[in-house]
Amino acid sequence: MNDLSNISLASSASAASGLDRIGAVDAMRKRLLSRVDLADADYASVVENKLELEALDAFGAQLQGASELESVSWLIRRVAQLEARVNALTLTLGRWETNREPPPTEPERHVVEMDENVVQEGFHYVERMQGDVCFRWIGPAPKARVYLPKIRLPLELTLVAPAAYRGVQFEAARVAFNDGAWTPVIVERAEGSAALRCRPESGPSRDGLLHFVDIDCGATFRPADEGASDVRKIGLALSRIEMVSL
Repeated sequence: MNDLSNISLASSASAASGLDRIGAVDAMRKRLLSRVDLADADYASVVENKLELEALDAFGAQLQGASELESVSWLIRRVAQLEARVNALTLTLGRWETNREPPPTEPERHVVEMDENVVQEGFHYVERMQGDVCFRWIGPAPKARVYLPKIRLPLELTLVAPAAYRGVQFEAARVAFNDGAWTPVIVERAEGSAALRCRPESGPSRDGLLHFVDIDCGATFRPADEGASDVRKIGLALSRIEMVSL
């Protein structure tokens, strides 16, 4: 047993005489277990009971044959050691959490089809082409709007355009996002369609319930003016809009 001359206990004789060994162990156990926060109450109860039995058995073995004063001294030292270890562990975990790199964030992706369900302004009715792919012509004005789901910003937009009427150039199209500045597109041509890509800056309307994109195709024309039967004014045909967060 440690030399008691290094321990200062005020009124040690009277304090020790009123302190039961098991009571001291239980007081320490409750203090330490109050730091444990387990989400499952049933599991926490099982763990607490097991820890309690193990602690009492271990402390009882250590204090066997010791006087009351020696028991109090040993328990005080034991509490101090456990407190120091808990504090050191808390500090280490805190530093680890601070220095840990955040997990990589997967980009968000959304696809808006230009079908009957799209929320839009400035397009003609839905049509279908080969493969049952839906599309809509911009018209009669050259500017149109599509409402989009919320997504983490910044983002890249891809407008899939299966056709442009004669006189309308894919490269002339431009896009504005949430009332932001007009942004030109980069055209990637594929068989049967063109992909108009851009990374527009969001405007001041980004905090609404939905995003929206304004599309300007530059001009619209009436096929009937060239002898066709279609009397609508049309410009650019869109089949879908792809959104990817950056």
